[in-house]
Amino acid sequence: MQIKTFRAANLQAALDEIRAQLGPEASVLRTRQRRDGWMGWLGRSYVEVEAVATEAASSESSESSQPNLLAAHEANSAIDSLATAPRGRYRIHDADSSASTRIPGLVASNAPTSAEPLMMLQRTLDQCGIPAQVTKRWLQSANAFMAGTTDTRGSLAGLDQYRQQLELAITRELSFSGPIQASPGTKRTVALVGPTGVGKTTTIAKLAAGFGIQQGCKVGLLTLDTFRIAAVDQLQAYAELMRLPMHVARSSTDLSDSIAQLGNVDLVLIDSVGRSPSGDSRLGELSQMLSSVPIDETHLVISATSTYAVVKSVIEGFRVTRPNAAILTKLDETPYTAGAVAAIAAENNDRWQQQGQLPISYITYGQNVPDDIAVASSEKLGHKLLPAAHQITQLEAA
Repeated sequence: MQIKTFRAANLQAALDEIRAQLGPEASVLRTRQRRDGWMGWLGRSYVEVEAVATEAASSESSESSQPNLLAAHEANSAIDSLATAPRGRYRIHDADSSASTRIPGLVASNAPTSAEPLMMLQRTLDQCGIPAQVTKRWLQSANAFMAGTTDTRGSLAGLDQYRQQLELAITRELSFSGPIQASPGTKRTVALVGPTGVGKTTTIAKLAAGFGIQQGCKVGLLTLDTFRIAAVDQLQAYAELMRLPMHVARSSTDLSDSIAQLGNVDLVLIDSVGRSPSGDSRLGELSQMLSSVPIDETHLVISATSTYAVVKSVIEGFRVTRPNAAILTKLDETPYTAGAVAAIAAENNDRWQQQGQLPISYITYGQNVPDDIAVASSEKLGHKLLPAAHQITQLEAA
């Protein structure tokens, strides 16, 4: 028995590498969270996994390896009933990382059967508060792809295929704007808006460090959040650490004067005060203040930990600020992001198309500055939408 050690940015990436090298029946012996750099300082975090290969499960019969269009038809019938089926309460149990954990593969004892993957995925989406009609559309899209593939629906491999196709169905309704368009010698003013506590100030610091240190731009910081002393102090600390000019604006006049004083910088980043998306009249004041100066880009900051309904209300409430893109934060604080991402996807598929889509610009996944931020893409978001197949099989009534 040979034990191998794998290192990757996250657990899912490590498991993918283990499957590729040791096969789907490999067992995980131990997982550790690590950080490189000197004594972990300023280093990147990563996952270290010890695994061992075991005897592979017996191959499936040739009959089950053929595309099963009848099963697909039956699955579509099951999907039709999902929108009206009663919704129970479920929870997900994470596997104990200290014990030997079986990697999802063709494991008969835990394998779902027939249309069970549909029900399991529906329950997972239910947890995120996603409306039944939206769930039905995405499941039908996933099932349409599965109809022309090898019928492995009665296995964990089949469930994982379904999960991947469901993630593709969701990400197909997303759009991505790419990074902020700033470079040395240009003039760009960018504002971040959003509710309190979603990570606007930390995201500003990451962007400032990225453009200033890594791309050589002259960056200036400006905050409108004078209601929270801690927010001003936090941004001031980042500004001093990175030796960046910083201004505080309490009115439209202050804002205009501050931007003028930052006329020699390439990128002005504006940290706005957090507002409640529901019934906060001061959202209009924030919108008027931002409208008083030329703003090139406005990014709506959304927490990935939020439910579908919360994100929908945030998008609706902050529509008055006319955001050009969304930044999805705190991906490290939730095991899956389907609720938040699905709300953005639904907006792109629904009302927002009348005014232009709301693309996603960046994702953040930790507190490290300037790390833990990346330009958003379907590849980077897809694997974080839903739990892995082996976690989905652990759904049970609460």
